[in-house]
Amino acid sequence: MSDSTTDPWAESTLFDQEELLDHVFEVESWQFQSLEVSTYCIKPGMGTLDDAAFIQFLGRKYPYFVFPEDEVDDYDFPYREAQRRADFDEDSKYDGKLGELVLFVLVDALLDLPLVSHKIGLMQEPVQDQKGADALFYGLYDGNEALGVGEAKIYTRKSQGIDSAFESTDRFHGAQGDAKTRHELRVARNNLSANLDEDQFKRLLDVFSPGKSQHLHVHPIFLGYQADWLTEKQKECNSPQELEEEIVTEIKDSEIQKDVQESLSEDYPNLEKYETVFMLFPLEDVDEFRERLQEEIFPHSVNH
Repeated sequence: MSDSTTDPWAESTLFDQEELLDHVFEVESWQFQSLEVSTYCIKPGMGTLDDAAFIQFLGRKYPYFVFPEDEVDDYDFPYREAQRRADFDEDSKYDGKLGELVLFVLVDALLDLPLVSHKIGLMQEPVQDQKGADALFYGLYDGNEALGVGEAKIYTRKSQGIDSAFESTDRFHGAQGDAKTRHELRVARNNLSANLDEDQFKRLLDVFSPGKSQHLHVHPIFLGYQADWLTEKQKECNSPQELEEEIVTEIKDSEIQKDVQESLSEDYPNLEKYETVFMLFPLEDVDEFRERLQEEIFPHSVNH
């Protein structure tokens, strides 16, 4: 997390890292040249993962994903207004907004990169998933100004999720990717978040205008994946500390970082030119997580 006293972009983020880390813990982090792989997990409660508290935490952040902070404060019922802007699918497994919300919270709190445009909040009528980047961020990354083009995935099979995340990210590069990126920036340029100050507005208007790029490209990626072994670990462990230690051991032994690294180098070598922050998140049951998160945000919207 950046020092906000020297990083003006960090001052436009909304969430404290400590607040997020009340609900999740970092298992391990690995660095492979331009690729950073980190694994996070929901914190254990008394013998089980406290997923209910984490889901409630995410639900409270949903209005800030849809609207700038001042608008949230101005609405009498911001949660209701945020619900109105999104047409959730009855089957939560097909709704990408759930993963996008998690991505937004993780990038804001952990990377100190503010969201530059609220794509759902732009719509006056309910909308389902929109094409394009899952979220755009801008700020300092390793001391350099960086545009973050984010992707969010929730998959049952980890290997499919890794491949899908890189495939979606790779579309923003190459001949067709340049046009895709320009379109994203053009839309964002006309709809910058009111969370940003005047100087940041001016900087982004310059950054998002056609011309030579003077910033890094960073790809923050969130992947929630099915980890069936979490069920057995919760049965076997007698305390939160023991469960957390078992989770750390399991993930380290799995060498999951190698799966990400190999997928990148073997199938998407072009992406190795860009900074990628891959945030992995094991879940006991991905379908149940999606259903419960959607129910938290928009009660009675899930077709069980």
